[in-house]
Amino acid sequence: MSSHRTKNSATFSWQFPRSLYPLNRILAAGVGGYLTTSALIALAAIILPLPAADSTLLSMMLAFAIWCGFALWAFAARSATWMWAVMTVLSLGSCAIIFLLQQRPLL
Repeated sequence: MSSHRTKNSATFSWQFPRSLYPLNRILAAGVGGYLTTSALIALAAIILPLPAADSTLLSMMLAFAIWCGFALWAFAARSATWMWAVMTVLSLGSCAIIFLLQQRPLL
């Protein structure tokens, strides 16, 4: 038995199967784009300096354009990892700001 070590035998690396790349992009365009858009328009409805009904209506009308932008970006991005990271940060950041804006004093 020879103890020949290859260059990559000492490190463990897992790669996403190439056959699932399109599925990753489709999920990012559909699910990731939808969740990110939902978080962003909820934040916009709260922070827009308009009456509540008008800010809600305006953010809902912008939602489709924003979602289409995320869907196009999902297929145009060079790195799916970067795309998912940006969508996650935008979603969680928007949700955190919404949470902080909705806090009411206990007394």
